[in-house]
Amino acid sequence: AALPSNRSKAFQARSIVCYLAVSELAATNAMLSRELGIGPTAVSKAVARGKRLANLLRIGIESE
Repeated sequence: AALPSNRSKAFQARSIVCYLAVSELAATNAMLSRELGIGPTAVSKAVARGKRLANLLRIGIESE
């Protein structure tokens, strides 16, 4: 599946960062909301979108 063409690269990157921060670094939606200046609902949507993108692109944080 191809990436959505109507989404900017920055938008996709923010989504992946949100997903990785929550799933790998134990960040909270509230913390990301404050740091990114977006609402908590936007963070939740970004995390879900980031999960799909990260899986599609096989992006993750490797542990040693």
